Amino acid sequence: MTVVNLPLDRPGDPGRELHGTPFYLRPYLEQWPDRCAGAMRAIVQAPPGGVLVHCVAGRDRTGLITILLLALAGVAPEDILADYALSAARLRPLYALLGQPDDGLRATRRLAAAGTTTAEVVGALLDGLDVAELLRRGGLTPDELTTLHDRLTEPAT
Repeated sequence: MTVVNLPLDRPGDPGRELHGTPFYLRPYLEQWPDRCAGAMRAIVQAPPGGVLVHCVAGRDRTGLITILLLALAGVAPEDILADYALSAARLRPLYALLGQPDDGLRATRRLAAAGTTTAEVVGALLDGLDVAELLRRGGLTPDELTTLHDRLTEPAT
């Protein structure tokens, strides 16, 4: 097993107050396409077989990278939304097991205050999102994009 530690956030990054909410996603993509491309490059360069992507809780950074991977693979937006929603539902029991407050409640309150939902925010992000262009802006080469797409869509050999 090969472990690649690729932090997507840096101390002092602006927008940290948006963590734990889907409001985090669009500003992140706009500010750091290079970090997204770096995560994709790590997947491209990984040995054959499965790849595990994770962050602390598995929602913000993992969710962002997973959204990009699924969109690049051609997964329908409604299926990407359903996948993203699974994290919140599955994190509740984890927080309870750890005796920690459910961080998702903060996101729910923030979304309600803005008069929106996770599905609306993530759906708006997906609407018109050109993942290949985003990753090219971040420095991923055409060959890397092809390799990544193939890795996501071709049967393993």
